[in-house]
Amino acid sequence: MFNKRLTAKAVPLTVVLGSAILISSSAFARSNVYADFPITLKDYSGSSTTSVSYKVQMARHALESSLKKLISKGDMSAMQSYFSGDDANRAIIAPATKGDFVIKQSTIGELSNKNLSGKTYKGLVPGWVGSMTGPEVVAFMFEKAAESEGGYDPSHAMDYTQLVSKFLMGAVTYNQAVDNYLDEKLEADNKPNNKPYKDGAAYTGKEHVWDEAFGYFGAPAHTLTLSAQNVYDIAKQKDAAVADYNYDGKVDLYNEMAFGHAYYASSFDKGGKTTYLHDIVGAYMDGRDLITSVNGRALSDSERDELKGYAQTIKTNWEKVIAEAVFKYAGSTYKDMMKIEAILESGGDVSKEWRNYSKHWGELKGFALALQVGGKDMGATSVKLNRLIGYSPLLLGNTQVTGIDSNGEYIQSDSETWGGYMVHMLKVQNLMVDEYGAFIAVIWLRVINKKPLTEIVSGFFSTQVWLSKSALADYKLMVINQFFIKILAPILIGQLALTVFIFENMHFIFSRPSSSIPVWMVMIIFTTVLFILDDFSRYFLHRLMHRVPILWRFHKAHHSATNLTPLTVLRTHPIEAILFSLRAVIVHSLCLGVCFFFFAESVSLIEIFGSSVFVVIFHSLGSNLRHSHVNLSYWSWLEKILVSPAQHQLHHSINPKHYDCNFGAVLAVWDNIGGSCIVSEKNQDIKFGLKDQSENAHKLKNLIIGS
Repeated sequence: MFNKRLTAKAVPLTVVLGSAILISSSAFARSNVYADFPITLKDYSGSSTTSVSYKVQMARHALESSLKKLISKGDMSAMQSYFSGDDANRAIIAPATKGDFVIKQSTIGELSNKNLSGKTYKGLVPGWVGSMTGPEVVAFMFEKAAESEGGYDPSHAMDYTQLVSKFLMGAVTYNQAVDNYLDEKLEADNKPNNKPYKDGAAYTGKEHVWDEAFGYFGAPAHTLTLSAQNVYDIAKQKDAAVADYNYDGKVDLYNEMAFGHAYYASSFDKGGKTTYLHDIVGAYMDGRDLITSVNGRALSDSERDELKGYAQTIKTNWEKVIAEAVFKYAGSTYKDMMKIEAILESGGDVSKEWRNYSKHWGELKGFALALQVGGKDMGATSVKLNRLIGYSPLLLGNTQVTGIDSNGEYIQSDSETWGGYMVHMLKVQNLMVDEYGAFIAVIWLRVINKKPLTEIVSGFFSTQVWLSKSALADYKLMVINQFFIKILAPILIGQLALTVFIFENMHFIFSRPSSSIPVWMVMIIFTTVLFILDDFSRYFLHRLMHRVPILWRFHKAHHSATNLTPLTVLRTHPIEAILFSLRAVIVHSLCLGVCFFFFAESVSLIEIFGSSVFVVIFHSLGSNLRHSHVNLSYWSWLEKILVSPAQHQLHHSINPKHYDCNFGAVLAVWDNIGGSCIVSEKNQDIKFGLKDQSENAHKLKNLIIGS
């Protein structure tokens, strides 16, 4: 019973505040813990005191987690036992007791003696080699894992621990929930609510259908009393006090642990940009409240439609969680490839980065496969996704796995170039945004600039741009600058030290006032002042980089780009990178030090998704397209206030009439005052680069030392 939470005991403040916020923000009264729903079944005479039951689903989560550990051992019989066996005495290998995070159960049978194979997606998995069904894919991966050391095959860059784990999350838990329990089992004649789910059960058909679907998501029963960070910490076994809802000193895997996609939802939500976890669990709670409220009678058509609405909320958000994971690991794979390329160029050992590359690709591929087994026809999206990712990572020598022979051995064939596969990762991310997200800049281009979608996409994703000598130089300079800054960071002036210095010295100039300004006004003042000072300092230093000859020698490395991509913003000489880093430290320290002096602890930014409101608005208007071949312009009057991507492209123009224009980063008012503002031209055709630049302009030696 979960009502023990009402007993007196010290509760972490974060949990109390999180609960208060979540409860107070609800538009209607709802249960906040998925537990202790009453028995509504007519004529029930058993000993149960609640209609809630989903231990079988949590057993499957424990099996998946344990199997992930077993794959690295290479023990085929153990892997098969945890996948398709029914021994109640199978040990729960993960999660296991860790310090004060004590796990209540030690064997699978304490939850249920079910298996995974019986509930694995039975259809064909088009994204995997060999036209296999779900169980066949798992069996094939088991065999390959057993043949590899630690479940890792470096020759094909395959991490079977990640591949099996992420695929099973989709093929078992996601598939069962969204394509079974939240789909056909919600129909009127399938597990009706006025009959028991099975003979002797304490729950109705619809009660248990809904409970099982909830169990497959893997969230703690008390999720709505917690923050996303709390749930993330539970999954990572970092906070036993938050997990132990009933205060028995142990974490019950049945209803207090976080598993599977609930963990990933919390990992995305904890940054404040999304609310997948609470949207999904909230919909589960609303649906369960609805089923309970009819008190054991059959659901009416309108009630069932309402329940299906909650189910759709769950499905949509759950799908987005998996899509977010695909997006994340496509980015991780791209970064790994950049590092590997840099190491190879320097003649170094890539084995460590190759391991990371294999791991991240395994997570990418596993989640991509999982996304396709939810019962939804993804059509062309599925085809594109599978073609972009392929059956294996790109291997050295530019080959990829393209099939298997009659003995189950991989067949490799020539494939993309290294840079081409990196572009594939970016296209995977774009595909996820197109299908599951929104991009305001694209809307602007379509609606305001009236550009065809094909023109927008081709302008941004042209391989001629992303694989050009200019773009490849961007990537190399970006890596070098990151390395350079990390080495010099310890000896450069620190923002905290400078802020404290300014704050303390303000006392010698002014008497510190007692501020009575409301906190909300302080936030507005600080956010606005910091934005204006930061933007002006960018403009001022940028202008100096053009006007002072010695600074121009450094800055022209940036202007030598003949093709623009969003990564061109990082194509800077290391000296310029240091100068702009110091600029940021000085401006932010000055603003913080002065504002802390006058307003004390009230100083904070107005944020959206963890960033300044001004930054979010500007990025929403397509600022990342400034360095691209997508001609995104604003209205002429707006371009005298804000710098559009098209205006910044004029700044990179080789045409003499565009020289020394549009230095601003966000605000165009500085250029207006300085006489350097030029609004964009309709259908402008611009050539980028430097006048009379040599064919060797993109070589690192010339970019850093000069030609």
